[in-house]
Amino acid sequence: VCALIYVFVRERLNLLIGIWFVFLLINMVTTPLNEAHGGATLFALPQPNFFQDMLKPLHIDNAAFLALTMGGIILSLLSTKYAKADNKVKLVFVLLTALVLFAAGYISRQYWILSKLTATLPWIFYVSAIATLVYAFFYWLGEKGWTGWFAIIRPAGTATLTTYLVPYVLYAVRDLTGFRLPGFLTTGIMGILSCIGFSLIVVWITGLLGKVHIKLKI
Repeated sequence: VCALIYVFVRERLNLLIGIWFVFLLINMVTTPLNEAHGGATLFALPQPNFFQDMLKPLHIDNAAFLALTMGGIILSLLSTKYAKADNKVKLVFVLLTALVLFAAGYISRQYWILSKLTATLPWIFYVSAIATLVYAFFYWLGEKGWTGWFAIIRPAGTATLTTYLVPYVLYAVRDLTGFRLPGFLTTGIMGILSCIGFSLIVVWITGLLGKVHIKLKI
């Protein structure tokens, strides 16, 4: 959807930002509020309803992933357009953008739950804020030429589809064998470290598959 929009809109940032807001509005009216505010959608639309039934065939659903994708397009265009701007100006812009997104996440968190699985508004804002900071950090590393350490995660960038599918194979192995991590490795700081370790294992497996010329692509 975002790619098709970009074909017609191109680099007109004002229109792209407007479309990004439209996606956020769609998410606001199709995602249920938290229990403190009744647990229904913003305008208490019945389920199912014509509006959401119309969005599904267009692969829009609650527009969360479209908002994230359009945000990425906007960020990429801005970084290209202002690549030669003063570094201090770019730093201030990135920090202000992240701050506004974090603030939007905090405010929207008062009305919607923070959930990745249901792709709620606070999740969109928080992920966008984190992605903006990480993107800026990697961009800065690239400008400095400090990219050698990326070798450890290179397969994730050169064989992205394979990397995406490897976990599902591992999940199947887990279900077949009944293997489970101890509880203390699945929550808190240890849970985060376990996730990082699992991600590195997935990338390592992808790298091994690449060495034997197994690589998926579209």
